[in-house]
Amino acid sequence: MGRKDNPISDTTDNLQARMRQARQVKGISLTALAAKTGFTKGHLSSIENGSGTPSEDLIRAYERELELEANSLMTLLGDVSAPRGRRHRSAANGKVSSPEHRAHSIKNKDIVNAPVIKQFYGRREEYADLKKWIIDDRCTLISVVGMGGMGKTTLVARLIGQIDKNTINHDFDYIAWYSLQDAPSVSEIIERFHNKFFLDQSSRFKPEHSEVDTLIELFSHNRCLLVLDDYEYVFTGKNSSGAGQYKEMRTDYAKLLQRVGEGNHESCLILISRERPGEEIRRLEGPTLPVRSMELAGMMTVGEVKSFLEGEKLFGTDETWKELIERYSGNPLAFKLIAISIREVFGGNIATFLLQGETTFGDLSALLDEP
Repeated sequence: MGRKDNPISDTTDNLQARMRQARQVKGISLTALAAKTGFTKGHLSSIENGSGTPSEDLIRAYERELELEANSLMTLLGDVSAPRGRRHRSAANGKVSSPEHRAHSIKNKDIVNAPVIKQFYGRREEYADLKKWIIDDRCTLISVVGMGGMGKTTLVARLIGQIDKNTINHDFDYIAWYSLQDAPSVSEIIERFHNKFFLDQSSRFKPEHSEVDTLIELFSHNRCLLVLDDYEYVFTGKNSSGAGQYKEMRTDYAKLLQRVGEGNHESCLILISRERPGEEIRRLEGPTLPVRSMELAGMMTVGEVKSFLEGEKLFGTDETWKELIERYSGNPLAFKLIAISIREVFGGNIATFLLQGETTFGDLSALLDEP
């Protein structure tokens, strides 16, 4: 026989207790209410027992499904204390956020696989957008996509490094960076994340919960930032729509993205990939929604490329710089590679390289297409 909820006094002004009391009065079990609202039973139980702060969506669901007077619970939301001050809903994405992001040291981190970026050139607009999406808009799922050498990993790693160094105000509790180069299963990734940070809390999770259920619960009760780099390694190639086609044994990633994108939680999952994910992201994303995608194009202005290659001692007219940019599609990695040849073989003269460099340096396309 299951444990019965303790009765709550009618005089209580605690929001979570009122939610629990309202459900009891209606005679509805947690299991039944979970089915009606779309939230997990474990999440509802945690909220009612005071282990978390209910979202406005959840409060509205209680009022609707329990046939309560409009705003009878919502008026108590302001009295619920959040981990870092009172929270409010962001107009951009409807997620709970903090009006003041306070810089604090992240002790719980697993970012040994994240590259350390000592110098960062260009991509100022993309950096500002990504920072806004993560910190201000509190997006839950972000994909950063582009061909090899475009600087996807560098862009994300730069921001992660600034968060880790505490030079950006934020409220993350946990941060992790994992590479998918060996195409690990979703279970392996979640197990690593769980065992690194939450192994002592294993008793909280139900045996019947899947690994994804566990991750969503962790994301719901903590402010986590998880980066999955080299996401293209779980694909076999592109499908007819141009999106990544999952390997036969890695379709669980599509389910993971769907759950994270649709979930009501406080965390952010970032994907870095040469191939863009498919319908599981596309149908959820939008400029004002918590799921967004950023596709990195090449550096197409002379000023950007000159700044990027500062110190390489290259010279030429603006026209020769433009021709160089066009020939290599503005690809930052290509520029870094050819700069060595231009400097050492052609004395830094871009025009001479453009006349003779193709036969001397060879074709970069095969290198840039490597996963």
